Amino acid sequence: MMNNQELGSYSVTSIDVLFYGNMGFSFEQNRHIRTKIARYLYAVDNDQFTVEEFCSAVFELMEEMCAMSFKISEATLTERYSRPWIGKQSPAAKVTANIGSHLIQTRFLKRNPEAAESPVFCEFVRKVILDPRFGTGRLPFIENLLPMTKNSEGIDFIPFLEDDLYAGPTISALLKLKDGRFAKEAEKVLKTNPKNPFRRQIKRYIRLYKENE
Repeated sequence: MMNNQELGSYSVTSIDVLFYGNMGFSFEQNRHIRTKIARYLYAVDNDQFTVEEFCSAVFELMEEMCAMSFKISEATLTERYSRPWIGKQSPAAKVTANIGSHLIQTRFLKRNPEAAESPVFCEFVRKVILDPRFGTGRLPFIENLLPMTKNSEGIDFIPFLEDDLYAGPTISALLKLKDGRFAKEAEKVLKTNPKNPFRRQIKRYIRLYKENE
């Protein structure tokens, strides 16, 4: 792993590091998050992480961010982090989503494509998806990372399919996974929200799998 001098240089020169942070966290908290991300980026770029080490380090950081978020008052969360289309979300959720879509998918898996189907990585993705602490930060894990594992076992999809926020990305993932067990639930999603942003994928999923039930 890099020393402090290398870390300082990498943090300054890498715009990627600035991608991680949130105004809900203090300056010190954001610096802590970005320092760890800088270390992960360095390790990924220099092949210094095993799959297990990477997953363990990322999950630990995500848990730290959740703990930080839980200390922010309910009033502040309601005032600053409520959005009409997603409701109230913690500051950790946005950073977690960035970690899923950027650090893991774009950096780690592009350099280590074979890691996606490893048992360790599959278990890591399932752990994140099934942990409600990560809130909407789980969306890229559901829609993009889960299909890359090629494994939909061990996840109860029904609660996600019954939630309008998660239903579309979940069906999109199931479509990529060729998991056709939920055509009936997909029909309910489309009936409840005909203008769902994922309606094209939902219609295709129903068309492909309705007859199989």
